[in-house]
This record gives sequence, C-alpha cells and structure tokens, in this order.
Amino acid sequence: MVCLYLLLLAFVLVRGGKGIPSVLGLSLCSEQYWVFTLVFSLFCGGITGWLGFLQVREYMQYRQLGYQLEADRLAWTPWNGTKLAVTALLTALGMGLLGVPGVSLVTSLLRAYGLRAEGVTATSTVLCFFISSLSFLQFAVAGQAHYEYGAFLGLAGVLGSLLGMQRYVRSSLLLYLLGLMFALAASGMATFGTVKVVSQWTNQLLPFHFNSYC
Repeated sequence: MVCLYLLLLAFVLVRGGKGIPSVLGLSLCSEQYWVFTLVFSLFCGGITGWLGFLQVREYMQYRQLGYQLEADRLAWTPWNGTKLAVTALLTALGMGLLGVPGVSLVTSLLRAYGLRAEGVTATSTVLCFFISSLSFLQFAVAGQAHYEYGAFLGLAGVLGSLLGMQRYVRSSLLLYLLGLMFALAASGMATFGTVKVVSQWTNQLLPFHFNSYC
C-alpha cells in the first residue's frame, strides 16, 4: 500500500495538470504527457490484474481444501473478480469527476458485494486519504497550498476520528454516518454549483459550451 501511494504521488507530480506544473517540465497535452499517462495506466492495470489473480487463486485453494470462509468475505471467483474490476474502473471514473464525494460510490459498491460496514468504512477512509493528500501535496509543491486551513481541518478530522473510535463501535452507526457525510458533501457540491451557474447565467457571464481538456 505504501509503495502504491508513493507511485501515485510520483505520477501526479511528474505529470502535472491544469495550473499545476510538472516537476520534470512536461507540457500539458504534449506527446510526452500522454505517453507517460498511458504507460502508467497500463502499469496500474497490470498490478490490478496480478492482485486479482492472487485473490482468485487463494480463494479457489481454500474452496478445494473445504475451508469454511467468513460469510461476509467476497467470493473471489474469476467471474466476480472480473466484475469487480470493471465496476471499480467505472466507479473510479465517477470519483475522478466528483473528487472526494465520489468515494460514496465506492461505499455503495462494497456494500453491494456484501462486505462488512467496518471494512467499508476503513476502505473509504483510505481512499479519501489518497485523493485528498495527493491533491494537497501536488498543490504544496506548486506553492499553492494554504497550510493553515489544512492544519485546522486535519486536526479536527483526527480528533473526530479518535472520539468516534472510542465511543461508537456499532457497524450500523458507522455505515449511516459515512453515508450521511458523503451525501451531504455530494449535495453541497451540487447546490453550490447550481447556484454559481444560475448566478453567472443571470449576469450573462457564462457561455454554455464544452471546454477543451487542454
């Protein structure tokens, strides 16, 4: 997990993006930019396939030995592994569009596969950390981060997590709180975006068209 995180961090820093220059000087939408993106995407796809193969092989070995698996453990058959990989890819596209609130899609996905609420909460939290910290480090390298905001919100989040771990252990409560948090985040983004679009449309400041990615 640590190696994967470091690889993702290196990728976002080397590739750069809109308003965030590449540490190696790659130009946005240049030939080197797209080649680097394609190669890294294929590399991540290869890691996904390899890890899926290991999970399927381990699950099939347990089945052959007659081992009694937990009721809430995912059945890693070849079909389920392929289905999960495709669904995760589509979910990741939604997360790329929505950012951190897109993790709510992962929460629904994992619950649909029958995983326990504790595991869903932990996985969603790790994904939130991945998305937010990688974005923060990218802006920090570019000198565009507001550290005082990050410190205040980060400490508040850590304090809330510690209090929640000490007092609330019921899986149903964890699931409902997680769903409520992501629902509020997603609805807040939609509300803010709608108000902004209506305001700009009223003041005739917003031409409605699709912008180029580059």
